[in-house]
Amino acid sequence: MPEKQPYKFIQHNIEVKLKADKRGQLAPYREERELKAIERSMINDTQELVSIFDNTTRASSHMLEGERLNETPFDAAIYLDKSARPVRKIVHGLWEEFSAGNEPQAYFLNIDKRPWLAEMGFIDGKDDINLEDIPADQVSIELMDPDYLRHALTRIRALYVESSDLISIEEQEDQVIDEQNKDIEKVWSLSTRLDGKTIAIVDEVKSSGNTLRIALQLLRAAVPEAKFEGLWWSDPGQIAWDIGSKDMQKAARYVPAWYSADTLDGRGVGDINERRSSLSPSKAQRIGRQILSAPLFDTETGTTVGAGKLTKQINSDIQTLVQRYKTGTLEDYLPDLDLADTHPDIFDQRLLQYYKTDTSEEALALRKSKLKK
Repeated sequence: MPEKQPYKFIQHNIEVKLKADKRGQLAPYREERELKAIERSMINDTQELVSIFDNTTRASSHMLEGERLNETPFDAAIYLDKSARPVRKIVHGLWEEFSAGNEPQAYFLNIDKRPWLAEMGFIDGKDDINLEDIPADQVSIELMDPDYLRHALTRIRALYVESSDLISIEEQEDQVIDEQNKDIEKVWSLSTRLDGKTIAIVDEVKSSGNTLRIALQLLRAAVPEAKFEGLWWSDPGQIAWDIGSKDMQKAARYVPAWYSADTLDGRGVGDINERRSSLSPSKAQRIGRQILSAPLFDTETGTTVGAGKLTKQINSDIQTLVQRYKTGTLEDYLPDLDLADTHPDIFDQRLLQYYKTDTSEEALALRKSKLKK
């Protein structure tokens, strides 16, 4: 009898590979990933992110700049909706396993690169443009209409002003800043909860980096009193193949199981919906309606929902993965093999961190020789 599957959803994960067609040209095909590969990558990506957060790791392919820009650990992390939201759940669940430092305060922001690149003029009249091909040095919020940009930056800053400071800076203490008019401009004279802190902006999968660049530019302009750096949770690598044009087609080798264009469910929140957010009882949601995800909405009942069926399954799977790591029941767990060649000391430390029962040199050598095959 086959072993019972420990997960409800995350085992359904696809990897893109290349093989030669009849003409000898490489073409992509999709293949289901092994469960142990899924578990390993999720654990290893989380451990790498945690080690960056607490300043243990100073250089990594998971960093937009390749290395840390600031000397201190991160005080807070802004996870980019929607797909980085489950990442925070994994980080939180495994933090004490991987670090003795303080877990960064978590915030969420929805920075979808498409509308921002459209405001910069990259998309207008160009239906076939590949957003991943836009050169990094051309992506700049300075290309946007100044009034539109000022409006967006003001609302981003307002999200991080302490709610007690949203009282009008005039002497009438009962007058609250009105998000519907120019009174909101007063946030530029108020401090924010991010001032003086080092903040990570976290995207879920490494690609062109344009989403992170846009988020960094917006936040640095909205809260210049803080220090921001861009990070990816996962670096799956890319594959490329010839499509008979001047450009090569590229794709990430794999993306998280919850990364789907077919459904909003799975990550606990919906897309940006300015109309619904403008009617929210939450002042922050109304102010941030252009950069905050709206709650999931059930079109059949006409109500918002905290979590759909898929979201509940993924949350349950994350809890299961965390417990399987903590109890030492992952199948043939192995840290990132690249570390064995580039940073063998880190590889050994992470291997021993998991296999707590037998940490002898003989046991470590045996695991390496067995698992690397």
